[in-house]
Amino acid sequence: MSDAYDYFSTTEISARLDLVRHLIENSELVPLVRGSSGIGKTLLASRIQQLAPENWSVCHFEADPTMQPERLLATIARCCGLPDIAGELLQRLVDRFEVLRKRGRIPVLLVDDAQMLPPTSLITLLRLFERQLDGVRLVSIVLFADEQIDLLLSTPQL
Repeated sequence: MSDAYDYFSTTEISARLDLVRHLIENSELVPLVRGSSGIGKTLLASRIQQLAPENWSVCHFEADPTMQPERLLATIARCCGLPDIAGELLQRLVDRFEVLRKRGRIPVLLVDDAQMLPPTSLITLLRLFERQLDGVRLVSIVLFADEQIDLLLSTPQL
């Protein structure tokens, strides 16, 4: 694993970093950073987190094949500082993101190795993304994945 500070910046990489940061704040879409293994997607995600403005509340995590919807939501909840208590996690996260948005903060989820998510978990993530408060998305999501994401995105459920 690379050191978070082991980041080689070029004009092209800086432009892409700026584009992803712009999309996080201004887009109605889920940006997908797609590339082969070892190209620097994780490092880019870490750099986005490091350079996050103060009004962002960033949750950066790595997906894996065992991350079923409940585990995905529990991971996001822990990352967002929600206590580990019983209850409907999706609704608790929505409530948490509403509070953050009302305080002028932008919840941002950076999902590394998104191609590893089971289809049901990706659907859950997209349902979370669909939620709005006064016409504004509650959460911004960026997916970082290799080429296998194409298979996941082409599944009939999606």
